[in-house]
Amino acid sequence: MGRFNFFYFLLYVTWSSVYTLANLYMDEVIGLNLGQIGLIAAVLPLISLFFQPLWGAFSDFSGKRKTVLQGLLVMNAIIACIVTVVTKDLLFVGLYFVYQVFLCGQGPLI
Repeated sequence: MGRFNFFYFLLYVTWSSVYTLANLYMDEVIGLNLGQIGLIAAVLPLISLFFQPLWGAFSDFSGKRKTVLQGLLVMNAIIACIVTVVTKDLLFVGLYFVYQVFLCGQGPLI
């Protein structure tokens, strides 16, 4: 039971810190204005709306929900590490959208 509690704690801490600190990072490091940051934040639910059912269908079709979830978690960790060193605005926005593609499937699969 203890390792599941640690997993969920770590997962939700990372989700909340990414969403909280991403706006500051886009403002202070990348140099985007508030309108651009708002537009990026508004597009994230649309990405989830499209890709979340695809991850669920892929998981159901393959029959390997745990493997798909592990792949999503690993890809998010890799993208998160890459995003921390990117300072180009378009590259950051693209990676942030790809991050959201892999993130949106995690909640339903857990």
